[in-house]
Amino acid sequence: MSIRFKVLLGFVVVTVITALLGGVGYQTVVTLGQSAVEVYDKPLMGINHARAAQTDFIVINRLIGRLSRPAGPSETERQRLLREAAETGNPAADAAESEGADAESGAEDPRALLVEEIRDRFSDFADNLDIAAERTLSRDTAEAAAAVGEAVRGWGGEL
Repeated sequence: MSIRFKVLLGFVVVTVITALLGGVGYQTVVTLGQSAVEVYDKPLMGINHARAAQTDFIVINRLIGRLSRPAGPSETERQRLLREAAETGNPAADAAESEGADAESGAEDPRALLVEEIRDRFSDFADNLDIAAERTLSRDTAEAAAAVGEAVRGWGGEL
């Protein structure tokens, strides 16, 4: 064998080894990419939606607390506060007077707005809980999420 042939054969062998290593590297990158998508799309998104459902539930709880409180000061108490604010030269008195005018002119009931916001949050809560249950890896967690979803949907339907 001539030197030329040996050098050419050496370059061909090195090229084949490089191509094989490149193929293995490409396959590894594709597999890692698929694993990352699977991890992101399943449990991590499930956790994200479970946290969003938890936040919705906390907001619903606070809104219901606001709904159960009295609507605000009585009319005489409101008038007294406006008078005191006007006497002290408080610029908030003008805002309070215009707010009172809005309430007297038939502006929407704040309690009705609260109920509407609670209903919207219940819808968001149910959607987030369904997605979290869908993407969980544990059957027990999916069953628990379904039970919570049914209970809360029943609770929200009473509004």
